[in-house]
Amino acid sequence: MNNQIAALAGTVGSTEARPTKQSQQVFDLLTKELEGYLVELRKAYKELIPPIDEILKKHGHPVIEVKPADTPQARQTSAEEDLTGQQ
Repeated sequence: MNNQIAALAGTVGSTEARPTKQSQQVFDLLTKELEGYLVELRKAYKELIPPIDEILKKHGHPVIEVKPADTPQARQTSAEEDLTGQQ
C-alpha cells in the first residue's frame, strides 16, 4: 500500500495540472483500504492489548504502552462513522 500511495503522489506531483479523474479514483480506493486497516488496528488496540497487558503484569513485566501520536487526534474513519453513526 505504501508503494501505491508513493506512486500516486509521484504521478500527481509530476505536473502542475489538477489530478486526473483516474488519480482521484485511485486515491479514493486507497483511502478506503487504509481506513479498513486503521479500523482493524484500533480494534486490536482495544481488544487484544489489554489481555496481553494482564499476562505481562502477572509475570512482573512492563505493560505495552500505546501512546497517542504527536499529531492532532486522528479523525474517525468513514467505516467507523458507519458503525457508530457519529461524524
